[in-house]
Amino acid sequence: MMAWIRTATSLITFGFSVYKFFQIDQPAGAYGERFVTTRGFGIVMISMGLFALLVATIEHMGSMRMLRKELPSAPLSLSALVAGLMAILGILALFAAVFRQ
Repeated sequence: MMAWIRTATSLITFGFSVYKFFQIDQPAGAYGERFVTTRGFGIVMISMGLFALLVATIEHMGSMRMLRKELPSAPLSLSALVAGLMAILGILALFAAVFRQ
């Protein structure tokens, strides 16, 4: 789970960084006729990170459920909490990229 969180965090931060870097580099409306803008690329990368977190969390919950059937006294996993916090960060980054021009 923590490897998935690391990968998703990398996707989210890379997507937001690309979006912000090229927003600073070029003035508004200077994109011309591009098939994929840097803003669109950033939004796709952030979305991929959020999707990876969602899939990893679902898989982790299923694994923990099976583990608890075999070992009822298994400790709670804090990685789901970390994934939730990273999802909040990713959602904020996605909103910033989508609603700020």
